[in-house]
Amino acid sequence: NSRDSQHSMEAAKRAAAVLAVQTEVNSGMCVGIGSGSTIVPAVEELGRLVKAGDLTGIRCVPSSFQAQELILKNGLSLSSLDQTPSLDLALDGADEVDPNFHLIKGGGGCLLLEKIVIDAAARVAILCDYRKRSPVLGTFFPRVPIEIVPVARVPVARRLATIVERLAAVPPEIAATRVHLRMATAKAGPCVTDEGNLLFDVEFGPIANPVELERELLYLPGVVNVGLFCHRCDAVYYGEADGTTTVARKLQ
Repeated sequence: NSRDSQHSMEAAKRAAAVLAVQTEVNSGMCVGIGSGSTIVPAVEELGRLVKAGDLTGIRCVPSSFQAQELILKNGLSLSSLDQTPSLDLALDGADEVDPNFHLIKGGGGCLLLEKIVIDAAARVAILCDYRKRSPVLGTFFPRVPIEIVPVARVPVARRLATIVERLAAVPPEIAATRVHLRMATAKAGPCVTDEGNLLFDVEFGPIANPVELERELLYLPGVVNVGLFCHRCDAVYYGEADGTTTVARKLQ
């Protein structure tokens, strides 16, 4: 039943998170902490190892309000990019992962700081469940989050619709309906990011060349960041349906 499958999914995420922390984290490291459901058990495991004395000298840099709260709640040492601009490792989740280790992230709306923290890290490990494994980005997570400055909302929406029209081979009137301004759930009006920006969720269809699309989108004036994370991941820890963990490591 659905409750059992939900329980086994949580168990799978926890197993992947625990293995990732035990494999990737060494004493003395500065660790970037991302956001998402799989990061919660990872930070709990990190806190447990520090409390037990198995890890020492760990400093954590959050990439969201949620991550900061998690770090403090688990008794870990909080740092910032001002204090530790070079990180040894970043632990984060993903909404979709392709065979080339390119990612879609930003479902939780923290993509800007997540990308900054990931970029500061010497190594990046992604923790997620098997449902995030995809043959082509845009297959299972159809909307790419794009963070924009509020004043650019209308011109950027028009530019994005033109790109959708080209990539998805749909007429302009259909393309325009595939650019969604993300709305807030507990307040009237749009979702506002931690940095005071707005978010579009855009349906490009299956993304044949995510590297090229990321570059094209970042080039648009008014776009602050894009939820395509290409060439930024070294290992993925997948929690499988049976509770085991599959580790995919990028060949350097």
